[in-house]
Amino acid sequence: MKLDILLVTLVWVCFSSNSADKVRWDPEFLDGSNWMRDNLDLLGKRTLKQICIPGSHDAGMSDFRPGTALAHPCNVQTQTNPIKYQLELGVRFLDVRPAIGNGGLFLTGHYSRIAGGTWQGGNGQSIQSIVNDINAFTKDHNELIIVRLSHTLNTEVGNNSYRKFTQSEWEKLFQILDKTNHLYHNSEGSVYLPSLSLNHFTDFGKRPAVIYVIRDPKSGVDLTGRLGKGYFNQTSMNMYHKYSKTDKLSTMFGDQMQKMREYSRSSYFMLSWTLTQGGKKAAFCRLNLAKSIRELADEANSNLRMILPEISQLSYPNVLYVDDIKSIDVTSIAMEINSKLKF
Repeated sequence: MKLDILLVTLVWVCFSSNSADKVRWDPEFLDGSNWMRDNLDLLGKRTLKQICIPGSHDAGMSDFRPGTALAHPCNVQTQTNPIKYQLELGVRFLDVRPAIGNGGLFLTGHYSRIAGGTWQGGNGQSIQSIVNDINAFTKDHNELIIVRLSHTLNTEVGNNSYRKFTQSEWEKLFQILDKTNHLYHNSEGSVYLPSLSLNHFTDFGKRPAVIYVIRDPKSGVDLTGRLGKGYFNQTSMNMYHKYSKTDKLSTMFGDQMQKMREYSRSSYFMLSWTLTQGGKKAAFCRLNLAKSIRELADEANSNLRMILPEISQLSYPNVLYVDDIKSIDVTSIAMEINSKLKF
């Protein structure tokens, strides 16, 4: 009799433990706006290097503002939802690519250089609207948000002469970004951010924190005066990120899993789960002869769970980097990974 009771107790404990873990990532219960705060008992003491978060590729490209001649929503727009709604769905890493265009405005851009040295692409959300979206979100949610600024491009100088931002253009951009509330400060400007805990950034869930990471080496931007005051160089992340340059799901899967096994232990690893069109398909999608970026994203995102059997303590992503986040599913998978990892 005592043995039967013991067995029943053990089964119940195991079941309860598994059920409790599942609640953390079950989309029915997961709150995308507060998932970090809601899971501080699991994640609070962990460093960023020990946590997986959802990331949004070309996060500002939910809008479409015409740019070059061949630009079209099918080959420029990577997102359906603006950044505020991406944050509410759980995104905590935003890939923002500042551009100057449409009459000197500071916008987000999605451009590619093509044969002949010319550029093709278009613009999305304004930088000011992104700041507004972040501020609206952090007003009510004590979460950590990382914004990577890269691929700056001035498109007001003639198509053959598009170039990186100058220091004065960066300064004008910073003056907009300085209005971001809850910028994270660290007196050690060169601090390795992934070594710090979630509790450190959010003061045990009592405050939000926003970090801008600058990754635009060819522009030669100088952060003097702002370094450590919400703004950090890419060296503070030691980030590994290389996309697979394919529109084939199986090819991307194999390539990204190999990269994860090779680089995730030694770097802040971004799993680039984005299918890319290539030049011809980017042109043909205008004629409905090829899939759009967001259609490719639907295929990729619906198959993201295929990475889960590959996850281990020695091989896991820090950022699930995807196009067109339209549901809480990516956040659910990130939390399933976090629950699987034991630190």
